[in-house]
Amino acid sequence: MAFITHSLAFLSLDGTPVELQIDIAQGLPGMTIIGMGNKAVQEAIQRVRSALKHADLPLPPKKYIINLAPSDLPKDGAHYDLAIAVGLMVAMGAVTQQQVARMLFFGELSLNGGIKIGKHPLFALEAATQQHFTTVFGPDDERIDPFLGDDVSYIGVTHLRDLFRHLKHIAPIEVRARQELEPYQKPDMLGDVIGQEQAKRALVIAITGGHHTLMIGPPGVGKSLLASATASLMPPLDTSEAKISVKLHALAHLPEPSYRQAPFRAPHHRITPTGLIGSAKGVPGEVSLAHGGILFLDEFSEFRRDSLEALRQPLQDHVVHIGSGKNTVTLPARSMVIAATNPCPCGMYGDTISTCRCPEWVLRRYQQRLSGPLLDRFDIIIRLQREQFDKKVCIKAVFNKQHNDLLKNISMIIKRYDSHLKRSVINNASQHMLNTIAASQNLNMRAKASIIHVATTIALLEQQTEVQPSHIAEASQLRFTSWHG
Repeated sequence: MAFITHSLAFLSLDGTPVELQIDIAQGLPGMTIIGMGNKAVQEAIQRVRSALKHADLPLPPKKYIINLAPSDLPKDGAHYDLAIAVGLMVAMGAVTQQQVARMLFFGELSLNGGIKIGKHPLFALEAATQQHFTTVFGPDDERIDPFLGDDVSYIGVTHLRDLFRHLKHIAPIEVRARQELEPYQKPDMLGDVIGQEQAKRALVIAITGGHHTLMIGPPGVGKSLLASATASLMPPLDTSEAKISVKLHALAHLPEPSYRQAPFRAPHHRITPTGLIGSAKGVPGEVSLAHGGILFLDEFSEFRRDSLEALRQPLQDHVVHIGSGKNTVTLPARSMVIAATNPCPCGMYGDTISTCRCPEWVLRRYQQRLSGPLLDRFDIIIRLQREQFDKKVCIKAVFNKQHNDLLKNISMIIKRYDSHLKRSVINNASQHMLNTIAASQNLNMRAKASIIHVATTIALLEQQTEVQPSHIAEASQLRFTSWHG
């Protein structure tokens, strides 16, 4: 008969359960693993054999066949070691099949029997909850503590011998308990930025409504500083968003962000489409790694054309679909994009102080790098100009910062945004102004919807449920600022 244990494959955001079937066959002693396992899975033979020996459970010299089902699912990684070892315990009679029923095992084994901390245990906990397992055995990893619940117990194990003694009720291991952590919150940095009041107003609107924003301006005007400071206004992620962020970073083999901190990603402008969007193998790109936070694209016009055009679908649908057929991978991408670019190669086109040196054909070619359909996805497009400051005014501004009540309560405002959007009302005067603007600008339906959303955000900031003509006017000005300033 075949002996069964369970583990999971890290091939998607949710994880895929894997059933390990172990059979003792006739033939020369040895161990064979089948089921599309990669090199790390095949090397489990030596790790498991040595770990069992150091756990005082030497493997009898028999022929063991281990099948990882479903067999057409690629298996990658060393985290199957623990499930294989437990299955061999069952096969040799050290523990019974009933003792490991409805349990999920994952973790890489050391040669001395220790269980190493590797992939985030959250994958296993989520998969166990969905598949109605009762207990998860994995590394003794404190990263799982904030995500523990009542449905599934998580038991952290440091050595294979300890797991055996627990299953035999000799020395039970204590179940890990949930420990809530304080969410990480950056201090308000936008209030530290001197000047650029119009840009700061636009970015507050963008943060509140999740509007994609493009900033155009000469070098040194503060575009990158404003984008970095805007990240400090992002509220902490809720528990479900924090889980998604942790798993996305784990799939990309990156360190997880601080607990419930909204991510801020700023890739280099030479990034490939795969690095920006993600790969068909399930590795998230930057647009997914910024889920729940900000994706800052500096030197936006310098990005590769194919990378920029690949952004069009995620910007609109907030998800990424990669691959085709049964190999399609869907990843979340609800990030707010803040892009910054110079107006021309020399950076001085439209500047009020310096003169642009670019020929007309160079200027036109540079601005055509950003296609119309791509720009259409940005709700807010603002032009920044250099500003002159008096030294005394700067010092006074630094030491006497005025914090707006709105910035203090922006977390609460963002949480109310979706419900406010559904019940917002556009009065007749506002609708007439919108129709007039749409006719004069020859706007499509997407552009009109963009103006309505931004105007709704402005109304919310002013604590109004009805969109006024002034809100429509400000939204249209933010939406249609041109390269000329």
